[in-house]
Amino acid sequence: MHLGPRTSGLSRRTGRPSPGSCKYSMFFFAMLQLLPLLHFCAWFFLVGVYVRSVK
Repeated sequence: MHLGPRTSGLSRRTGRPSPGSCKYSMFFFAMLQLLPLLHFCAWFFLVGVYVRSVK
């Protein structure tokens, strides 16, 4: 339980506050949010290819 706050504090200390890093973190967060959707799309695509190959 303590690892969360400690790691976040360390990352805040080491990471310098700059617009570039902020944009990168926002982009990473957006990718994290889209990950399930991308996973579902890839799974659906693979299933479609498998069904086509079986037929």
